[in-house]
Amino acid sequence: MEGLRRAIGEILLDHWDPIGVAGEAAARDEYESYVPVIAGLVAAGASADVLAGRLFHVQQVDMGLWGDATRARVIGELLFGLGVR
Repeated sequence: MEGLRRAIGEILLDHWDPIGVAGEAAARDEYESYVPVIAGLVAAGASADVLAGRLFHVQQVDMGLWGDATRARVIGELLFGLGVR
């Protein structure tokens, strides 16, 4: 599970990064609070749509941003690809 969490953290920072902190060395842990929930969803076999919906919710509700549904969908697909089938 630790490998899954690490991979999710990297995807969130390197590909999703809705607040633009990927280039900041001190920001490596910026999205860590979202990893456990996403990891649980991936491990439970959640669909790419469910994962994208969670990311979009985080952008809008937790971060107070407009959110980017298209980007959330792309990242949802990446996260879905980590799942065990």
